[in-house]
Amino acid sequence: MDRDRDYHNSHGGAGGGGYDGGHRRMVGRRPVTDYGSTMVQWMRHRRPRYKGGFILEAERPSASYVVDMLPPAARLDKAVDTIPAKHIHQSWNKNRHPINIVRWTPEGRRCLTGSSSGEFTLWNGIAFNFETIMQAHDSAIRAAAYSHSEDWLISADQDGVVKYWQPNFNNVKAIQAHSDPIRDIAFSPNDAKFITACDDATLKIFDFAAGTEESTLTGHNWDAKSVDWHPTKGLIVSGSKDHQVKLWDPRTGRCLTSLHGHKNTVARTAFEPTRGQLLATCARDQTARVFDLRMMRDVCLLRGHEKDISTLTWHPFHASLLTTGGSDGSIFHYLLDEPNSPPDVIPSMPAYDHPDPSNAPAQTIYPAHRIQFAHEFAVWSLSWHPLGHILASGSNDRATHFWTRPRPGDTKYASDEWHVGKAAAEAQGTWDRRGARRSMREEEEQELEDEVEGLVDQKMPAKQPILPGLPGLTATHNITRDGTSTGGAQTRQQSQFPGMPGFPAGLAPPNGIANMDPSEFAALMAEGKLPVPPPFGGPGQGIPPPPPNFDFSKLPPGMLPPGFQLPPGFPPMPPPNINGPGLQAIVNDGGGANSVRRRAPLPSQQESLMMEQRQGKYRIARRVFFHKCLSTVPDLRQFLLLWSNDKPSEVKRENVKEWLCWALLNKNYFGEDEDKELEEYVSEIEGVMGKKFSPGYGRATSLRLTLDGFTPLHRPLLYYIFGVGGLDTVAHVYLLSHSCQFYRLALRNFFTSFPFRPLTLFTKHQSPAKHLSYYYRPHSSPSRLPVVFIHGIGVGINTYIQLMKEFNDASDAESEDGTIGFMALEIMPISFRVTHAFQERQEMCDEILQILQYHSWTRFVLMSQSYGTIISTHMLHDPRIAPRIGPMIHLDPVTWLLHLPEVAYNFTRRIPREANEHQLYYFACTDIGVAHTLARHFFWAENILWKEEIGNQKMTVFLGAKDIVVNTEAVGNYLTREDGILAIDDHRDSQTWKTQKWSGEGIDVVWLPECDHGEVVDHKEYRKQVLDVTMQYCSARE
Repeated sequence: MDRDRDYHNSHGGAGGGGYDGGHRRMVGRRPVTDYGSTMVQWMRHRRPRYKGGFILEAERPSASYVVDMLPPAARLDKAVDTIPAKHIHQSWNKNRHPINIVRWTPEGRRCLTGSSSGEFTLWNGIAFNFETIMQAHDSAIRAAAYSHSEDWLISADQDGVVKYWQPNFNNVKAIQAHSDPIRDIAFSPNDAKFITACDDATLKIFDFAAGTEESTLTGHNWDAKSVDWHPTKGLIVSGSKDHQVKLWDPRTGRCLTSLHGHKNTVARTAFEPTRGQLLATCARDQTARVFDLRMMRDVCLLRGHEKDISTLTWHPFHASLLTTGGSDGSIFHYLLDEPNSPPDVIPSMPAYDHPDPSNAPAQTIYPAHRIQFAHEFAVWSLSWHPLGHILASGSNDRATHFWTRPRPGDTKYASDEWHVGKAAAEAQGTWDRRGARRSMREEEEQELEDEVEGLVDQKMPAKQPILPGLPGLTATHNITRDGTSTGGAQTRQQSQFPGMPGFPAGLAPPNGIANMDPSEFAALMAEGKLPVPPPFGGPGQGIPPPPPNFDFSKLPPGMLPPGFQLPPGFPPMPPPNINGPGLQAIVNDGGGANSVRRRAPLPSQQESLMMEQRQGKYRIARRVFFHKCLSTVPDLRQFLLLWSNDKPSEVKRENVKEWLCWALLNKNYFGEDEDKELEEYVSEIEGVMGKKFSPGYGRATSLRLTLDGFTPLHRPLLYYIFGVGGLDTVAHVYLLSHSCQFYRLALRNFFTSFPFRPLTLFTKHQSPAKHLSYYYRPHSSPSRLPVVFIHGIGVGINTYIQLMKEFNDASDAESEDGTIGFMALEIMPISFRVTHAFQERQEMCDEILQILQYHSWTRFVLMSQSYGTIISTHMLHDPRIAPRIGPMIHLDPVTWLLHLPEVAYNFTRRIPREANEHQLYYFACTDIGVAHTLARHFFWAENILWKEEIGNQKMTVFLGAKDIVVNTEAVGNYLTREDGILAIDDHRDSQTWKTQKWSGEGIDVVWLPECDHGEVVDHKEYRKQVLDVTMQYCSARE
């Protein structure tokens, strides 16, 4: 039951009662929740189930039924009565940070939150006031879980460290479980083991008592984001960034099955805790799903969220109540036995009522209650009170909110600022902006006062002063209170010699100073004429005697003077080439006159990168990258409109920050540090535009390729067999008849690509790469360079067979010293096939390098078209392949100025109108392989190519004036401008560079006035220009 408790002193004045007997600041009424009366009501009237259970009448929507309220455990069949629709309190720390974890303590008296600063904060479970705070981790806390026995808490952080905590928050152990961030953690049913999910794509099972790793579960292809252990069974579930939900056997480490219900990163997986028959998952595809473990299929599809779902939680008693939190700050409550379909939607049938439950479609469930404005930013964590009457939520807005069920007859909650928004609530008169600010200020002052009072008894004991030069030996002579700190916790040393404040009193300085009068010493200090102390070891001189059994080997070399003799019985000094703790290691090889002293190995590259990231050096690189992109935008207004896909009035400040967070950080959400950085970028954009963005969010939906959903279209079977398969067969026969050899994949991979390629079974050549097949013409000319060709989106090599045939003819015509080799790589995921996913950049470069080494090609001309220019950019950035690359040819390139929105917009958002646009949309944009490649593997910041990266290499870029994909005008202006900057006020004559003749030096741009995207290889006159440039580059062997 929620109540309002008055904390101010009703008598006023000093000594008139209250808490402290003195005057206390007047504070507003603090909402509290007291479950005592409901528990007493239930205990008085409950009956055993075999006698019929509870017999009181149901609650009615009237204030008179407040006295009959019961806890959730009393009404197991009335989950709707437990929905926490009423906001009670919001809590902040003095130093605010995003709240990543919210957990109730097992007894329910406190709520624990973990923040991105690594701090644990405890809030009172009834009045929600601050109780204590502690620095639990050195980095952001990412996961925490209480044991089923309620005796232990384990937490994990960004650095991969797991810590053990007792109920009194005494840290007893810390282990380095992973080297990457740990995203989730869970206990086994008997608490003997726990499991972690990490960004390194692995799950690890640890023995809790020993703190040692027992097994590693591998199978996810990307970051593991969530894990849970079944409450009663030996069953583990995990969710990953690879869109898969996997079930594991913890005994054998074997993956039992994979569930493919989601189309984006799986953010949370959780078993239902009471019966254990259901599994809930949520993902960034705006949906959550409920799987029945008995049928191993999804039985409920939860819809309603307009943005990504970031977390979910089950109710501790009601198996049908599921709560989700969204990236837009919303909290939705679902009742799995009530579809709650909108009026214009026909309710779907439950799978259990279907004649064939195993094959029935999942029932669509809509929220039973929506709290649309629960938080300002993404909800990261949800946690139910053990009694099930309060829900706590933690968010990226740095606040912890508490929610409970409304009292009978209370209907005002439905029109508060949390349900309808602050603007609508203010218009309705249910929220006052000025009063809310005053109330918030009072709550902040109360929280600050509670924090100060809570920390009075938590002062750490003062560190004892240490004698200089002797670690571990404390000075205790003449120590007095400083008097400058609260409670006199600090101490300072008193010195009888002016000018030597750090020298402890009671210890004699070196001879010549000890017997000196202090005033004489002060005069000598002023004149700079102090007597030189005698060397150590003289009679009656030296440092005080060390404590018994003092280990001099702990001292670093050089600490003691030369010739110093150890007293009898002391451990020997370390050799000169052995370093003390904390010093840089020096390794001596061999010894003697020819020995080489070298440094120990430096930290690994990964450790160095992490160190640089902690020092903020990535931010400097991002700033440089941002300025480079901003300076090459020809029309900033059009730039923002295409990336946001809406009217200018709907593009507001938070929309721009949301897009920049994806574009520069490759994230969906941003924290406090990132928010400051993004604000700086937005301010710079406003400065260039000359206008300010409106605050808040507009209706604009930012175009974020790797986060947005994608919808490929169905292709009939005949399309694959006779269309793709037929054209592929024609190309295969044609190229084999023109002096080309085909290097197929291993025979075991024959069925990994559809339509199948039966003619490839008859070739004797096998590719050294796992995923890349290719057509190859041997190279025998010692004076000319071979050619490596990478195609774009289309039916594989079929589009380019005429170009390859004409190249072979031109090569044969100039074959004085041998033929010019030609290699055409096949990229299957963008070749209109059902096959494996597009390879990551490093894997692709590894396989290309294997092929080049297999044929001993140390130098070649690199030609690529459309999407193939992305792969050629990766090769240029790879230090192993870049030295092999000679002159380059780009046909319809998409890699230049990739930060401009045309490529992404034209492939994913543009509504086709012209015939060529419809052709591009159907055959390319909606193909399953192409759509998946663009939506999940098109990281523009990795794919972009800048002019200065080419250096002095020769390159020719062919651009079509009628290109419907690329902004060729902007690319041409950028490549031909000497300083490489495409300013908004660039008024140069654009016809100058379009009519320039090919020079063969530096970067040449060939402008094709009547050419559309991809037509450069369709027309003979364009192919001739390409072949002429290619033959010139092949002859210019360096």
